[in-house]
Amino acid sequence: MPDGGRRTEDGEETEEEMKPGFLGKLPSSVGLPKSYFERRGCFLDCRGPLVISGSSRWGYFVTVLTESHDISQWPQMKPVVPYGVTVGDEAWIGSCSLLAGCTIGAGAIVAAGSVVRGQVIEPGIMVAGNPARVIARWDGTQWLYETAERCGFFRDLF
Repeated sequence: MPDGGRRTEDGEETEEEMKPGFLGKLPSSVGLPKSYFERRGCFLDCRGPLVISGSSRWGYFVTVLTESHDISQWPQMKPVVPYGVTVGDEAWIGSCSLLAGCTIGAGAIVAAGSVVRGQVIEPGIMVAGNPARVIARWDGTQWLYETAERCGFFRDLF
């Protein structure tokens, strides 16, 4: 079923909800304790490569996906393939964000509600939106914000 639901014995469609927690065992390459993510209601897919700095900061209800289906020969779906996620030192991940197959550089910020899929977010970059777009750059002393026109938003952020 395209929405991820299941069918009961009598064929009724049910909704399956992704609950906070872990898919697979939390690897040693994750520098924060399991309880840190549990308290924030995060969901971490630990089946694929996952590296998280112990100095990174996380908001609530973040979803991290490290595997996905290969759809290159649609409609036949191949087995899942790994799409690792790396989060660098001092990176901030905003609440309700989705990270899938990406790298978040040191000191980067992912704004709340952003979707970062298959992207490399360089150190000192702030991204927002779906898909995530660069909205600011850290120059060593302050954030320099992009214009709305340049980052694809309808009005300036500040």
